[in-house]
Amino acid sequence: MSWVSKYYDRRVAAGAQKGLFWQVGHTEQGRPISSEQFAVMLDSLGQVLQLGPGSSLLDLCCGNGVFTRQLAAGVQRAVGVDFSPAMIAVARAECAAPNLTYQVVDVKRIPPQLAGQGKFDRILMNAALQHFSLAEFRTLLTRLLQISTPDRVIVFAFVPNAARRTEFDRRLKPGLALRLRRLFRRDLVTHWYHQDDVRRICDELGLRVRFRDPDPAIAGAWYRHDIVIEA
Repeated sequence: MSWVSKYYDRRVAAGAQKGLFWQVGHTEQGRPISSEQFAVMLDSLGQVLQLGPGSSLLDLCCGNGVFTRQLAAGVQRAVGVDFSPAMIAVARAECAAPNLTYQVVDVKRIPPQLAGQGKFDRILMNAALQHFSLAEFRTLLTRLLQISTPDRVIVFAFVPNAARRTEFDRRLKPGLALRLRRLFRRDLVTHWYHQDDVRRICDELGLRVRFRDPDPAIAGAWYRHDIVIEA
């Protein structure tokens, strides 16, 4: 189990009274995001995923399912996977839906077939690609091609944009705790993605990619971008 998995397991244990948004780190100035922020984020994801009643959705690194459950309402079937058993336990207990299943899966080692599942035409990873290196990103993409349909849309949403890292560091002014985490390579913003690097990998795999800025009404959107990959 990685330190990141342990970190989120601890957030589940500590955040039972703080709510689902806090558990998965969707906060603004340390407080859970508002219902208005949540609605904007859901609308943004729905637009870029182009969900429909016949869609099959795979939500990678789904956490406690707070987003997965809402997105599942607009598709035929949905599967959420996460490497944190504690998060999946919360998802099954509090974010269930008739057309939605959850599995404990390490996305960095995702199998060619998910147990009991077919292929997906819509795949989402929301605010989690920062935990994957470029090499891991490429490997993940090759595996996702095996479990997706030819008309696939793969969205990596809310990804730290390398072109905005200098400005991010300038504004952040990290305290001692964050500096220590970075010293031990435990900064939660571990990997920043440059668009040229993503284009190169997608070109190698024969995939089309485009980038979009998240809705500016979303807290933190100014240093993030969405990666949208199509066949």
